[in-house]
Amino acid sequence: MFFPLQTFGCERCGGSDLQPKTLSGAGKLLASARVHLHPGKGREAPFTVVAVQLDDGPIVRTLADDNADGLQPGARMVTVLTPVMDLEGAARLDLRFTPEA
Repeated sequence: MFFPLQTFGCERCGGSDLQPKTLSGAGKLLASARVHLHPGKGREAPFTVVAVQLDDGPIVRTLADDNADGLQPGARMVTVLTPVMDLEGAARLDLRFTPEA
């Protein structure tokens, strides 16, 4: 799964048969980890990494929204597009998860 969609083919098999599919963007939190120290440029700690089992089947690993505190496994999560700055200083949208309201 790629966001945004890429056209380089499958990173595992090299095949070019990737097809777009609309997903619901909702699912169940499987796990989360709070990162307090991160050496990479472009992402300041702290931030939370999550694994979400989508209702449509796939498991997505990405970041939680900055406002997602106290996450517990099993919590219902939904996607949000969060404005971020890339390494060149351009505004981009990043796919993240936040607890369902």
